[in-house]
Amino acid sequence: MEMEVQSSDKERFDDFLSRKNIDSKMLNASERTLYESWHALFSQVHEESFVMLQKFKINPIRRKYPKVRYLG
Repeated sequence: MEMEVQSSDKERFDDFLSRKNIDSKMLNASERTLYESWHALFSQVHEESFVMLQKFKINPIRRKYPKVRYLG
């Protein structure tokens, strides 16, 4: 049962990154330590608090790992 909670928590975090236009798979593959530390923090605080705590780090990561949008 605990695995389901972790899975949905990861999905919620990946959804958050997607809404911030960050490709979570690329981030996780390229900077696993950062991804895991952000995920741990995200699971402990409210989403808005996470944004405030990581405010100046989100934009550079967004530019480095942009979410690819398919048209069509």
